[in-house]
Amino acid sequence: MTGSREPDPLAVAVGNASLLGAGYLLLGRRALFWAAGAVTASLLWLTYTTARTWCELLVALWWAALVAHGWWLARRHPAAGPRRGQ
Repeated sequence: MTGSREPDPLAVAVGNASLLGAGYLLLGRRALFWAAGAVTASLLWLTYTTARTWCELLVALWWAALVAHGWWLARRHPAAGPRRGQ
């Protein structure tokens, strides 16, 4: 993150609600962004090719996990995260 402000947890959660992991970019976590995108693409492809209810439920659970994880990461105490520059 370039600024000194901490990202808003709601903005991070909404960014992750897009299923693209955009909230992780707000947090400066590029690896999580790419991982979320890969898992989302895989789940959507699986759902498209199989068209089963369990796949749709898996996508819904993945969506909820992304939103909750983004919210949790943004609300963590700054000292709990990794220290940069050491």
